[in-house]
Amino acid sequence: MREPSWHGLDTVGRRAAPFVLSLGLIVASVLPWPLPGATTIAPMPLVGAVFYWTVHRPEVMPATMVFLLGLAQDTLAGGPLGLTALILLVAQMALLGQSRHIARGPFVLELAGFAVTALGFAAASWLCMSLYYGRLASPNPLVLQLLLGVGVYPILNWVFGLTYRRAPHGLT
Repeated sequence: MREPSWHGLDTVGRRAAPFVLSLGLIVASVLPWPLPGATTIAPMPLVGAVFYWTVHRPEVMPATMVFLLGLAQDTLAGGPLGLTALILLVAQMALLGQSRHIARGPFVLELAGFAVTALGFAAASWLCMSLYYGRLASPNPLVLQLLLGVGVYPILNWVFGLTYRRAPHGLT
């Protein structure tokens, strides 16, 4: 009888880590937190995950994974199905050309890049939701979500950085 390859299982686990972490962040963002208005001002953890992995290791966050994560977000949060996926894919395409510059710069440049990406995500979400419901949506929840997302990104960066250092390089 052949013994299981622990190295192979380890490699699969490391490849799946960005997806599993991102999925966990989606679930955490839709849980009922005991804070007033927490469901409307939840931080943008999925935007942070897509931003981080696109900048630092785009091969572990392909477009198909971004699409599936966006669909999961919409399904769990009850939003229009495909909206988050579409906006995240556009953001990822825009980031791919700048990722090398952002990754090599100081953290403040990365944080500014995330803030711009999150602002674009919030603006696109607001516009699409306004069109979807046929009336102008209040921008207040998205502004709070944006501020909280930028404030939480350094923590996400740290957690993803731990995973990045442990992930096998050169794997797709």
